[in-house]
Amino acid sequence: SSITMANKPNNWKDLFLDFPSASGVHSLSDLKSIRQLTDGSIADEVETAWYRLSRETDILYLFTCPNGEMQILHHLELIGNRHSREFKAVGLCGFNSNTPPVEINLDSDLCILSTRVPHWEVFLTALESDVETFANLQGETAEEEDTRITALISNGMSLEEAETKRSQSFKSYSLIAIPTGLSRLLLESSDRKPASLALKFWNLMTQLDEEHDGETEDYAPYRDNFRHLIRFLWMAHRKLMHKIPYVLSDDTKVQEWAVRVHQAYLEIRTNSFASANVVSPTQDASALERIAFSITSTLEDRLTKQQPRNHHRISKNS
Repeated sequence: SSITMANKPNNWKDLFLDFPSASGVHSLSDLKSIRQLTDGSIADEVETAWYRLSRETDILYLFTCPNGEMQILHHLELIGNRHSREFKAVGLCGFNSNTPPVEINLDSDLCILSTRVPHWEVFLTALESDVETFANLQGETAEEEDTRITALISNGMSLEEAETKRSQSFKSYSLIAIPTGLSRLLLESSDRKPASLALKFWNLMTQLDEEHDGETEDYAPYRDNFRHLIRFLWMAHRKLMHKIPYVLSDDTKVQEWAVRVHQAYLEIRTNSFASANVVSPTQDASALERIAFSITSTLEDRLTKQQPRNHHRISKNS
């Protein structure tokens, strides 16, 4: 449903919390489509992939920062045209009313990773205990796996069943699409540590499944359909996930785009802009923060200048 001028939220957090699916209810086909956005099942050129992700205006994209913590982008875009040497991959980073645009390097940082991860039952046992157990989960070498499978067989398990206990192959882009139904966890908590986020997501999925599964029409359970999020966060914790550095963009075209996006979705009240809204990419990035402040003020200036003014009526006598 389109947002009318009268009821636009004035910050990005409220925009995401206002979506109907923020209640947690997604259909099976919707969850599958969201999963396929970033699970590597669609192998396209990086620009095409970013463009595909940029069509989704109700999705959050979670990725690993160089400092090992998770970060979130939303409202992605490809900036450029036929005259551009190359496109800029941009997105908004933050959820206040004045959120700076950031750029990432597609060629080096949007990639598909494929790796072997522990069997799902191993994850399940860890998720049902605590963060520490989950954080300590180790992957196996092929040799260690063979030893474990052999032990299962010598303890009486059939060869066929033992083979099903092998590690599983996991494939994902270096960022992951989060459905609106799970986004409140990221919007309402400042926790960005992958292992503790994995447990929080699992608890939220469990809570939503218990509330809606079999009760709410067209509800798809997350614990069956969104396990890849847990695997992704485990990889991020184990430092197996590709880290994506990003920079605050001071490119004029990117700035102009950011202004348009803010105006399209939010009720802009000029007095609500503050440099404090900037999300710092890393804890130690004072230089980046300084750039962020200057960018935020230019974004603020542009938004201020573009407020509708009361035009003086020209009287018939003049």
